[in-house]
Amino acid sequence: MVGKTVNIYGRNFFLYDCDMFTKTFYTKNFGVTNFEKTDIQEKRNFHPNMEIPPYNGFGTLEDSLQNCLRLQPDRPKKDYVKLMENDHKVLRYDAVLDSPRENDKLRRFIISYRLGDDTITIHEPPQRNTGIIGGRFLEPTRVSKPGSSTEYPQYYGPSDFYIGANIEVFRQRFIIRSADLFVLKYAEEHPEQFTPAVVESLRQHLSNEPGRPDARLSTNVHVQRRPGDFIRLYAEIRNKLKALRITNHEQIRQMFLRYDKDRNGYVARDNIVDLFRQINLPLENDIIDAKYVDNTAHLSTHPKSLNELIELLYEAFATNDVNIDYVHTIMNNYKGNVKEWAPFLKFQPNKYTRNLVDAGNGKFNLMILCWAESQGSSIHDHTNSHCFMKCIQGTLVETKYAWPKDGGENTETPMEIISRTELKDGKVAYINDSIGLHRVENPSHTDTAVTLHLYVPPYSHCSVFDERTGRTKEAHVTFYSINGLLTPSE
Repeated sequence: MVGKTVNIYGRNFFLYDCDMFTKTFYTKNFGVTNFEKTDIQEKRNFHPNMEIPPYNGFGTLEDSLQNCLRLQPDRPKKDYVKLMENDHKVLRYDAVLDSPRENDKLRRFIISYRLGDDTITIHEPPQRNTGIIGGRFLEPTRVSKPGSSTEYPQYYGPSDFYIGANIEVFRQRFIIRSADLFVLKYAEEHPEQFTPAVVESLRQHLSNEPGRPDARLSTNVHVQRRPGDFIRLYAEIRNKLKALRITNHEQIRQMFLRYDKDRNGYVARDNIVDLFRQINLPLENDIIDAKYVDNTAHLSTHPKSLNELIELLYEAFATNDVNIDYVHTIMNNYKGNVKEWAPFLKFQPNKYTRNLVDAGNGKFNLMILCWAESQGSSIHDHTNSHCFMKCIQGTLVETKYAWPKDGGENTETPMEIISRTELKDGKVAYINDSIGLHRVENPSHTDTAVTLHLYVPPYSHCSVFDERTGRTKEAHVTFYSINGLLTPSE
């Protein structure tokens, strides 16, 4: 009967149900009509889900979250490709506090959004005769939007900052009043990151007509080309700064330090134009060109150290123009010593390593490549970049190849060798895509080799080629170490 236990060969079986034929048989022969089915499903023990505690405000949200996920917390992973592509790119906004207090209405803030790591910095400039000391209001921090959960935080992005936007940072509300010219320039160059309404609000605020705002539209200052032009321009700048009540040397220094992020004493050409536009002073391109030529004419071509070489490269790439002969000269004249390279000498037994020395403010990458015994690269291009390579230890062989037919798409022809060159200690080689492709290898079975590479501009991927067929595929290039520290993936 249903609901009873039957012992069969020493084993107990519980009858919890029967089929329709069995029910009909028992009803017809024994008059049984109760066949209620017994529920035998076991009750599952539900384990409570792990709840992430609310953010306590100490450290960053990502760091605090790691302590809840693991007994031994890991460092939050960074997007190094994004960090390298947007290094030192900062969107700056002028903002005021949204506060009912009268004293707060006098306060002015500079909100800086770093595109490399999506962090926000807030600085309060000092104001004379107001009692406001000013200073750093917020250290670089990723700020989540109000109302977003701890498990799935939504952070502020570039599209959230527009003229009139209300930004809440740790219960302090700021209203965006203005922005740098670079913000409009970046928004126009990257429309996929901004809504059309944001771009239009920036245009309407920074200029009466679409496009780049020009200081000459709102000033009567005229610069004439005649002897002593730089002296008169210097006098005009001093008068303009005095009219804006900018007479303190520290204030002027801070204006330039906004663009001189690496503190190397140099400001890029585009930033100089933006800086002069902010004080409503025109600056013609021929003045910049003449001053640049005058400055670069005295550049040293004999760097005595690795740091001095990096400084010369920053000077050489202050504009988008690349003087191949000058760069080749300073790379060739650089001697250096192993003490300077020691932090970047990191070998691997199965492949050569790429170790970043300096990111070059987005204009170039300087790196040291370490080649163990018999290691070599594949045949590759340079993605429209200039490649300078200096052998600083050991001996390498560079083999140059002609481009395959059809760009390596539909070919089965072995690749043609153009030349093969031995690079000994101190020799510099140069190549770009118009010259061809190349492969670099360490021919020694007993000695290692080290090279100093300069890529202008940097690139994150290239094409590699099969020597037997000429076929190509895309390859992603990474760094084994950055500034002497191994990358997390390694």
